[in-house]
Amino acid sequence: MSGGVFGPGGPGPTSPWSVISRASLGDHVPVAGLLRVSTEDLQDPRGSLLRQVGNCVRALPAGWSVVAWFIDIESGRMELDQRGTGTAHLNIDLPVDRDGGLPDLLAEAKRPGCRFAAVICENAERLARYTYFNTKIEYELGKTGIELFASDEPIDPEGKKAAKVLVRRIKQAVGEWTAINTFEMAWDGLKTHTESGYNIGRAPYGYRTKSHTDGTRTKSVLVVHDKEGPVVTQIFRWRIDHRLNNRQIVAELNKDLTLYPPPTPVRKGTAVGLWTRYSVRNIIANPKYTGHMVWNRTTTRTGVTVQRKRNNRPNPTDQWVWSPEPTHPALISLDDFNEAAKITEAMRGDRDTDNNNSSSNSGAGKVYVLRGLIRHQHCGQRMKGTTRAHRTYYGCHGPRDSANRPQLPDHPGAVYVREDVLLPAIHAVIAERVFGPDRRAHLAAQHDTAPAHAAREHAAAINAAQATLNDITTRQDNITAELEETPATDRAWRTRLRDRFNTLEARRDQAAAHLAHLYATQPAAATDNPALLDAMPHTPVALAELPTHLQRDLYDVLNLEITLINPRQAHIKITLVADTATRINTALTTTPNLDPSRTVNPAASPCESGQSHPRPATPALPGSVCAGILRRVASRADGCGRGERRPGPQRTSRQPEIVEMRSAAAPPVT
Repeated sequence: MSGGVFGPGGPGPTSPWSVISRASLGDHVPVAGLLRVSTEDLQDPRGSLLRQVGNCVRALPAGWSVVAWFIDIESGRMELDQRGTGTAHLNIDLPVDRDGGLPDLLAEAKRPGCRFAAVICENAERLARYTYFNTKIEYELGKTGIELFASDEPIDPEGKKAAKVLVRRIKQAVGEWTAINTFEMAWDGLKTHTESGYNIGRAPYGYRTKSHTDGTRTKSVLVVHDKEGPVVTQIFRWRIDHRLNNRQIVAELNKDLTLYPPPTPVRKGTAVGLWTRYSVRNIIANPKYTGHMVWNRTTTRTGVTVQRKRNNRPNPTDQWVWSPEPTHPALISLDDFNEAAKITEAMRGDRDTDNNNSSSNSGAGKVYVLRGLIRHQHCGQRMKGTTRAHRTYYGCHGPRDSANRPQLPDHPGAVYVREDVLLPAIHAVIAERVFGPDRRAHLAAQHDTAPAHAAREHAAAINAAQATLNDITTRQDNITAELEETPATDRAWRTRLRDRFNTLEARRDQAAAHLAHLYATQPAAATDNPALLDAMPHTPVALAELPTHLQRDLYDVLNLEITLINPRQAHIKITLVADTATRINTALTTTPNLDPSRTVNPAASPCESGQSHPRPATPALPGSVCAGILRRVASRADGCGRGERRPGPQRTSRQPEIVEMRSAAAPPVT
């Protein structure tokens, strides 16, 4: 308790804040100035800082003086813990000495030897563009007895605050509304800009920008580069027609850098003078090559705030902004872009390395010959290889989130299949139904007529749905005619007619939606086209005797895909593309376990002989020979005895056999 005379008298405190405000403790009050300005891209930082310093100094009462300046040159929408750590102030001639940023001010306010008793700014809504951050700054300072003042508000450290807080919160809310409204208007402007066909940012590889005057503003449109444009088209042809992955495409491009000039990065000092997988991936993923202008494919935002380190993340495709019509010359069709996207998604998970079937997860040098080729039907994920008790398995635990929690509740805990169970079946499919002399007989004998039957049933469903829609339309027309003839005084009957019409309208909407769905999902009847099989050589193949890397090369050439239905049932698919026969004939001349004497004339192949990567204009006969359903049989696999240790709750020790072959050959591509 302080000394002195006790009793009534004297002015007393004017508010409950007097005793806790450091600014009321003496005649001289040291003050810290807190300034914020956006980067020079949005305004003149030095001019704004000069104005803020002048307004803050002029607003100080007598005996108050600024002892430190804390300055941020960055967005007011940035998170508080990221404020003040930028370097923009180093490039500006500041009007006052900078003692730090906002985090430095808050840190010093908590220290016992703090140099200031109050903080002043030009206006409270300028400190941050979101009210939450503004009030948090006031709260953190208030806990230490330091009050935040603004030059456009009365400065009275001992006065009441209720009215001042109300006015301040209104101004901060208006400031937040202004920031959000400006952001939304800018977003709408960019959306309109895109829909009008104008480019945003750097022109993608294969295009150049051309200035276009729209009123008083100069905008840019895309035009095709004579040398780079055909390269983009060739890259898509390799992906679609030959199913080359990024690594293989890069190898083809780097064979002739004059014919395929590599792209130049934004930072030219980082150019390597070669094609990379990153540049190929960006080209295949860019929808601008379809002739449509597209924007909003990526974002750096994680919410309403701005991050200092801006990492681009892809937006969902339904959030992309497309121009309604093509606005610049297309290098590929929209259908080709979608087809390339499907193939790329199917390749996801493959390692684009020279040894793309190796893994270091289970020991150095371990090779999984089927790595990346097996998918679990339940979840669609690729099954990962593992080795236990000297046996190789492929397993799937289902998709999981960042906390390793399963995302599909009905997914089995673990599903495993043994490699030595799958390989004999795969070898049998390839040897008998791709290279075997009776492959045509197999295809004809086991040709599945289900796709054609399904197509006929689907067509019948479309006709029925169309008939239903026509019937509803006829009924509505009859009601409309009846309503026109009904006197206006007969309100009850007119009401019943309207209600019946509305009921039919709802049914009509449902019928129209059902018909649209049927049209969108109608299957194409499969046609038996054995020409692609005829182009393949007749040769005995001992796949089990081939080295692992040669087996894998053959699987890649045949575009082998395996879908595991359950540990005892799977589906094997082999897709033959334009140059499959040529690549197989080339392999036969270099692989000792294959007999080259029985190969067919390469001229019979759909592709030219010796052409490593046919041009897109080469006629092709793409198709697929889908073979295979692996089923459980009675005999056990060699070495699978009772009591053998196997991973996971679902496992098999049965040797599968091929019992069915399906053909879904596609028509020739012209």
